[in-house]
Amino acid sequence: LNKKDKLTNIINRFMKTRKLNRQNKVIQVCLLLGTYEIMTETAPKNVIINEWVELSKVYSPDDSHKLVNAVFEKVYEAKINSNKKYHLWKIIAYWNLTKKRIHK
Repeated sequence: LNKKDKLTNIINRFMKTRKLNRQNKVIQVCLLLGTYEIMTETAPKNVIINEWVELSKVYSPDDSHKLVNAVFEKVYEAKINSNKKYHLWKIIAYWNLTKKRIHK
């Protein structure tokens, strides 16, 4: 899968009703690029979200900025939770490795 497909899969997990390809082009671009920025941590979370929400307010005809905000919050929360799980897994693996070395 290329990056766009991966980002689309991430976004679609958090869309309740209409999937990404059913949104207008402005919202698609905001969600794809904002999600990429969140995943790569190019800036602080609040800066990324505010930037893309403001752009969606200006260029989208309806209340889609609320959708953009909600999806970004869920993407960020999922990213944080997955990092915590990965970090916990690393701690457990390290603990098991050191415990084996001590008992040898």
